[in-house]
Amino acid sequence: MVIWWFSCTAGAAPNAKATDTALLPVADAVVVYPASSLELRWCPEGDTTALSASLKAIPRGLVIDVGAYDGENALEYATAGHEVYAFEPSPSKAPIIEAAFRASPYRQSLRYFAMAASNVSGTTLPFYVSQETSSRSATIKNGDMGSEQDMLSEPPWPHIKVEVPVTTLDESIGAVREVVYAKLDAQGHDHEVLMGAAALIRTRRLHRVAFEVSPGLMEGSGPLYANAIRMLVEAGYVCYNCPNAHGARNARVARPAEQLIDELAQSTYVFKGTNVRGWTDLVCFATGAETI
Repeated sequence: MVIWWFSCTAGAAPNAKATDTALLPVADAVVVYPASSLELRWCPEGDTTALSASLKAIPRGLVIDVGAYDGENALEYATAGHEVYAFEPSPSKAPIIEAAFRASPYRQSLRYFAMAASNVSGTTLPFYVSQETSSRSATIKNGDMGSEQDMLSEPPWPHIKVEVPVTTLDESIGAVREVVYAKLDAQGHDHEVLMGAAALIRTRRLHRVAFEVSPGLMEGSGPLYANAIRMLVEAGYVCYNCPNAHGARNARVARPAEQLIDELAQSTYVFKGTNVRGWTDLVCFATGAETI
């Protein structure tokens, strides 16, 4: 495959398309289970050795990285033998990702989308780039390059507002391809990314997906997270809580998704002088995918 550097210029398209985000009817409680060693292999945070080994153990396929940051995770996924679509909308991070991909021996397997993944496509949205120093990356060294807190919601800390193009995973992946693994880290908007992958989910062409639940980063998002999890479960997925939860009591105990989200929303974690509440990562599998 020839590498394709995908970049869009700002300017809203008049034919923007949106995914249906109506709340699903409340039925029986959707349960989130504690991750065992089997599911932990696919959790995205901390030591990713197990995740890399798990990706190496499955046949080559397409991996999605939403919130690619500096491209490090995408490079790991390509090294594990997969084709990778990486989404990162921060304009100042684009040169870093492009340079890293060009320098990689796996560059033919890497495709960069300089845009945000969401539940709409064909338009632009306001995006807020942090001006404070980032501590996560060796290549993103100052606020001019953004940080891991760049997001679609306006934050209370110093930031620059820009316009970024947006797309849905359904549109980017198409109606035929399958995704063996997706890592979503959209800073409080993971539920919208999932709604933009509704077709992938309902046809179970998305085999495994890990995403962050962080209701404190977007006001009123608790029901939206619950709705996205319900969509996954009703499509035949089983969801597990990764052990890095902050603010969820007894994170290793099975509980209704709404209860887990409520615990996160009511917890306290002060970041840059603001209570951003609790968060956790969930990893969800189409039937049988967790055992592969």
